[in-house]
Amino acid sequence: LDLSALQQYWDIALLVALARIVSKTFTLFYAHEMLQLTPEQSLAVGIGLMPMSSVALTLLAEGQSFPHGQGIIAVINATIFIMQLAGPYATQTAIKNLGEASLLPGHRGDSH
Repeated sequence: LDLSALQQYWDIALLVALARIVSKTFTLFYAHEMLQLTPEQSLAVGIGLMPMSSVALTLLAEGQSFPHGQGIIAVINATIFIMQLAGPYATQTAIKNLGEASLLPGHRGDSH
């Protein structure tokens, strides 16, 4: 990834990443009863979906054929960089908030 794109377009990239998180979370929150999720679970799933969405952004590489393609690609690269940095934390937060994380006997954190 070109870090100069992040330096130049960090604000737009952050807005794109936040818009994706908010739209996914809002949709899940709105449909939480139909999906049999609590509001807290729908929030956790929305956050957990954030790193997966960066894969879809890589499909926009064809944007180079547009008149402003280079700018679009730079914003996309900066957005992917932000999502890749935040992705592990978002996934960890979602897994913990959904109650899917636990310490197994004999693993790190076990005092026996």
